[in-house]
This record gives sequence, structure tokens and C-alpha cells, in this order.
Amino acid sequence: MNKSIKLNRKAAGRDYYAPTNYRVKLFSHVGIYPIGAFCTPTGLFYADDDIAFAVTIGPTWSSSGSHLPYSEADWLQPQLVRLLASLIFTEQFPEGPRCRFYPHVYNDFILNEKDLDLLNPRTATAIKKSLLGTVNNRLWTRQREQFWDMYLGHRFNLFDRSELSMEMQQKYWEALDTENFVMMRAIQALIKSDMLAAHHEFVEEATIATFIALDASFELVLRHLKNCGKTNPNALDAGNWLYETFDKPLGVHGGKDFKYFEEFYEQRIQTIHPGSRYGDMPVAPISSDDQIHLRQSLPGVLAFLVLGEHAPYFRKLFASISSA
Repeated sequence: MNKSIKLNRKAAGRDYYAPTNYRVKLFSHVGIYPIGAFCTPTGLFYADDDIAFAVTIGPTWSSSGSHLPYSEADWLQPQLVRLLASLIFTEQFPEGPRCRFYPHVYNDFILNEKDLDLLNPRTATAIKKSLLGTVNNRLWTRQREQFWDMYLGHRFNLFDRSELSMEMQQKYWEALDTENFVMMRAIQALIKSDMLAAHHEFVEEATIATFIALDASFELVLRHLKNCGKTNPNALDAGNWLYETFDKPLGVHGGKDFKYFEEFYEQRIQTIHPGSRYGDMPVAPISSDDQIHLRQSLPGVLAFLVLGEHAPYFRKLFASISSA
């Protein structure tokens, strides 16, 4: 690995979106992050008291060749979504802390390097040094300096990696497929929900983001049931799958023959549609607990669909119930 890592001051236009670029995305102090370096072959995440950032390499959504529609909401790039999801899925619900990733929009750095070892934690240390080397550097733009004025001087909210099921992160990363667009959309919605939930005035928007993740998870469950041989599965089938897979092993009774997350259906309609068969709604009929409940529940569902097995914290809960 190079002793020092160089940042590109002039990356622009098509070169900016090249799939061979190493992209560095900084994260806000408003978030909550596991401390240290978390490495995969196509991306690493790093956080300490002073800084949090991710480095990824790979196609952007616009350069992926998938003929996706035009979007200005595509700033969470595929390998970054994959990386952050592999960490979110290791959360130990309900006792452990939640990752609350808060990436900055459109303030990426591009590295000049062509061959970085993203599996080496020392790469993160070298990148941090290069990033901080742009502070008060007259060769960089005033816009970048204004960003640092906003970014620096804050202590980041951190927790220890031992509070995550880190033995599973690599498995989740390997199983996540960036071509599974519905899964990618679900994860991005959860990340954006966390960002919005950091500001109480956006509790409605944070909950709507979890509704998007909920709808994506529903579609993924239907596809899972089809792959298991179920013909034309519906919301009731998905609800029973949820009950048999999660609630029943936990000793929860009375949840059979309910539609998938049925308790949120009317709220979701009334929130997204101000005028509906449920009446006219001047405000969204939601509470902060709705966002919290879905944010805690959906990663476990998505992780199961990705890997085909329960997360360690679920297995621990199942074992405690069966031995009681």
C-alpha cells in the first residue's frame, strides 16, 4: 500500500462517475457509529472521535448499465449501500445499539489511487490523514473549506464493535446482491429514515421512509414464498410466514392469520394519501414509536431473506424461550 494516499482535486464530469474510482463519503457527527475500521473487498467504513467516512469502489447507479430511470436521489451508491447494510444487519435487537448512518450528500472525495487494499485497516488511517490534509490547504476550493468549517470540531457518537454480531458481517456482505434493486431500495429507505429521525420535526418523513422499506420487504417476502413453491402468495400468506418465522418461535401467540404488518396498513394509507377511504387527514396519524418499531423489526426480516437464516440475536432469543 502507498505510504500516502492522494486525493483528486479535479475529478469532474464523466470521470467523476467512473466505476474504477475509489470514492470517499464523509458522515455527519449527527449519526451514531461503531468505532474502528470495518473492511470488505469493495469498501470500508471507519469512525473515530474526529471523523467518520466510507471508501468504496464500483459502478454508480448511473454507470451500472442497468438502464435505470433518471434520478437525483441516487447518491447512496451500490457498494456503499451493500457495506452499510452488512453492518445494520449485525445490530443486536433489542438490547444493542442501532447504527445510525448519516452520510453527507454530494461531498465525496475521489482518490487518485488505482489499487488500494480495502481489507487493511491501515488504509483507513492513511485516507484519514489525506482527508485532513485538505483542511486549510489553499490548493483546494473555498467550497471544500466551507464544508470543513461545518464538519470539524464535533465529537462523534460511537459505540464498541462488540455490541454488534461482527462474526456475521462478512456473511451478510457476501450474500447481498447490488442487482437486487428491491433489497437495495429497502436498505436505502432505512438509512434515510435514520437520518430524518435525528430531527424530530421530520418524524412524518422518517416514518414514510420506513413505510417504503416495509413495502419493499413485503415484495421480497412474496418473491421468497414464490421461490418456495407458493402460487400467487398474498398479504395473508406473507403475514403467516412472518408469524411462523419470527413470532411463533419467540412464544408470541395470536399473530396467525393476520396480513403482513397489518397493524400499519391504515396508518400508511392515511399518511401517504391525505384523502382516502379512511377520511381526510390534516396531519399524519403516526408517532415516533411507529418509526422505531419498523426500524427495529425490518432489518431482521431483510437479513433473513438475504442469508436464509436467523441472526445470532434471534437464535439466542429462541434458545432462551425453548429452555424456559
